[in-house]
Amino acid sequence: VGLPELREAVAGWVGRRFGATLDPDLHVIPTLGSKEAIFSFAQVVLDIAGGRDTVVLTEPGYPVGVRGAQFAGARVEELPLLEQNGFLPDLDAVPTETWRRTALFWVNYPNNPTGVTAPLAFYERVAALAREHDFVLASDEAYTELWFAEPPVSALQLSDWANLVVFNTLSKRSSMTGYRSGFVAGDPLLIAALKQFRPNVGTAPQEFVQRASVVAWGDEEHVERARAAYAEKRRLFLDLFERVGLRDAG
Repeated sequence: VGLPELREAVAGWVGRRFGATLDPDLHVIPTLGSKEAIFSFAQVVLDIAGGRDTVVLTEPGYPVGVRGAQFAGARVEELPLLEQNGFLPDLDAVPTETWRRTALFWVNYPNNPTGVTAPLAFYERVAALAREHDFVLASDEAYTELWFAEPPVSALQLSDWANLVVFNTLSKRSSMTGYRSGFVAGDPLLIAALKQFRPNVGTAPQEFVQRASVVAWGDEEHVERARAAYAEKRRLFLDLFERVGLRDAG
C-alpha cells in the first residue's frame, strides 16, 4: 500500500490541484509508475463467466490498455477519436448490448496522441453511464500537468466516485520516467480490490523512490519549468508545421 507519507502527499496534491478530498487510507494506492497498473487492471474487474467480458478503449491510444485487456482474455471494443467529434468518443454510437457487456471503459485526457482535453461534462456523462450499466470508468490522466493555456480537469472532480478510478504518474509531470512512481485513486471499493490484487503481481516503488515522490508531489516549481520547456518546443514545432503546410487540428 506504500508509505503513509506518500499516500498523504498524493492526497495533498490532488486536493491542491483539483479540490478533491482523498482519504489516504481509503482512496489511494501507489503504483510502480502507471504502465504496469494500467496493464493489469483488466484482470481486477473482468467477469467473463458473468457476462462482463468487454473492455472499451479509444483509438488511437496508448497500446498498453489494449494489450492488458487482451492478456486478461477480454473482448476489446475501440471507439474512434475523430476531429468531427472534437476527438472525444461518440458515446451515443455505442450499442446498449456493448454497455451491458462492458466491465471497463478506459479514457485518456489530455489525450495521447491528439493532445485534446476533455471537459468535466464529458466525465459526468461517462460516469453516469458507468453507474447505470455497472462498469468501471478508468481515467488515465498522465498528462494533466503538461498544459499550455488552461489546466485540464480530472475525473476526481466529480461529486460521485462510484465505479471510478484515476491513474496518474510522476513520469510526465516531474520527468521521473525511470523512477516508476504513480498512483491510482478513486472508489474505495476498487482501491480495496487493488490492495488484495497487487501484492500478487505488482509492488510499490522502492522506499527511496517513494520518499523522492513525496518531495515531487509537494513541489510545483519544477513542473512549471517543465511546462515552459514543453511550451517552447511546441511553439517551434507549430511554426515549422505551419511553414510546411501541416494543419493543427487541436
